[in-house]
Amino acid sequence: MIKTQEIMQTSTPLTATQMKAWTKHVLKEFPKEACAYIVDGRIFPVENIHPEPNEHFSVSKMDRFAASNGKITGFLHSHGGTPRQIAGKVWPIEWPSSADMSGWMKQNFLPDGTQTGHERWGISATEGENVTEPIWFDEDYVAELEGRPFIGGIWDCYTAIRDWYRVKLGITLKNYPRGIDKWTDDFDLYEDNFRDCGFEEVDPRDVKPNDVVLYRLNSPQIIHGGIYLGDGRIFHQLNSENLTGLSGFADEGRWARHVAKYVRYKGEQE
Repeated sequence: MIKTQEIMQTSTPLTATQMKAWTKHVLKEFPKEACAYIVDGRIFPVENIHPEPNEHFSVSKMDRFAASNGKITGFLHSHGGTPRQIAGKVWPIEWPSSADMSGWMKQNFLPDGTQTGHERWGISATEGENVTEPIWFDEDYVAELEGRPFIGGIWDCYTAIRDWYRVKLGITLKNYPRGIDKWTDDFDLYEDNFRDCGFEEVDPRDVKPNDVVLYRLNSPQIIHGGIYLGDGRIFHQLNSENLTGLSGFADEGRWARHVAKYVRYKGEQE
């Protein structure tokens, strides 16, 4: 039996009819990763043609073309097996890989970050007997800022920063592929991308509300970020040792010794 933490909906859930059809397809395809489009509100199963279908997926152009005869509103695929150990932590199998996020972004965004599509991607887990509700990549869905559980690549510290800027400031920041598998010693999401995303480093003595504060947590690279609010407060997405945590407000005191730098958005407000 798959045991997964209860999570908030990361998008509009499947209907009971859709979930029944998706479950049937996933179990039929197991141990391969199953694939399907959501077309005109119905599940449209397609073949996984990847040469290593138990670990990856690929869909033919013909199947994509066939699905596009209707209105495609989503794409689903499954992850099979058992939770994986990455960097000493347990990675729930329904969580996306960096390759999953990269595929979704290529489908919906230009290289400059401009959104071109509104196709959400969902991922379900299965061990061959049960199928979880999908968790979703969905750029059109923004959950409440407070109280989100941690889901790598979907609700993480950078998502919290992006959604704060979108909800509070009307600014859409670029997104970047990432997953638990991506966080290695040679990957630095923030250091590598903050200038590309429209930010510039500022003197800590000049920090202002809505600046982004970046942290090194006993690591060579910056691995955490949040929003500086002023008056000794920050907003961020927590990630505890067992990959749980909630987004919300906190005192900056216990985090102060980990500060690497502050950055300020310099781009044009949309």
